[in-house]
Amino acid sequence: MKFARLRRRLALLEARWLAETDPVIQYGLAKLYCLECCGWLELWLDDFYGKSSSKYIVTSKLSEKFKAKVDGTYGFAFEKNVEPLIVSLGGLAGACKLQRRMNPSTFEQMKASLGNLKTWRDKLAHTDAEGVQMSAPAPSATWAEFRRAALGLMAYKRIFRQVMI
Repeated sequence: MKFARLRRRLALLEARWLAETDPVIQYGLAKLYCLECCGWLELWLDDFYGKSSSKYIVTSKLSEKFKAKVDGTYGFAFEKNVEPLIVSLGGLAGACKLQRRMNPSTFEQMKASLGNLKTWRDKLAHTDAEGVQMSAPAPSATWAEFRRAALGLMAYKRIFRQVMI
């Protein structure tokens, strides 16, 4: 879950994307860049859920139930994936308190960026379908969305810990 390792990988992909003249290879590099960012977000969220549950859920039966919920969640769309797990972990009142304490602009940007990245990832994961046009966001566009999402999630995590004390 090292951010520095991800950043190095992304820098290499972007440099190759910028130097590439073949549009098919450029597309593949942009696709990989986006998928790397999205994969990092999913792993980061799994790590957050895992560490939070081990800290706040004290019975093994409930811990196993929560782990099963996390394992059954594939994605990082806020309303569909993140929020339900936070409600399971901290309760509805805790989730409301968390959202009230978060900077509204940061919160909305995080949700929007997670949504954009999820849409891109879903589209890029199914490009072998008949009639699908090859297009992928430029690495700079992916980075901008990823940065907003990651900064928002990190603020969310920090406030979650304050609320759960």
